[in-house]
Amino acid sequence: MIIRPRPHGWQLLYILRGSIVPAVAPKVVAILLLAIAVAAVAELGEVPGIERVSSAPCALLGLVLSIYLSFRDSACYERWWEGRKPWGQLILESRSVARLDALGQRPLPEPLLPRDYRLQ
Repeated sequence: MIIRPRPHGWQLLYILRGSIVPAVAPKVVAILLLAIAVAAVAELGEVPGIERVSSAPCALLGLVLSIYLSFRDSACYERWWEGRKPWGQLILESRSVARLDALGQRPLPEPLLPRDYRLQ
């Protein structure tokens, strides 16, 4: 097992191994350059019809995306929590068996355990 020293503070921002930053950074830079180009054309050049463009469609699109991502995030958290409950039960059961084994006792046979304590 490979054990690495645990990073602290600002070191967390500069870790690239196992990070998503190398995959996302080129896309972010491309969008940044596109935004700079659009701002430069709008500021320096006279684009016919640009004064008629409203920001309302962008605001509406942002609202729709935020609602969509909120529901998606809630669904992901719900799935994570549904998986976390049986995992917690498994850890609880394994600790109980380990504790009984350390004491030299045998756990009760499966049919004698109450239904709530059996793994499903």
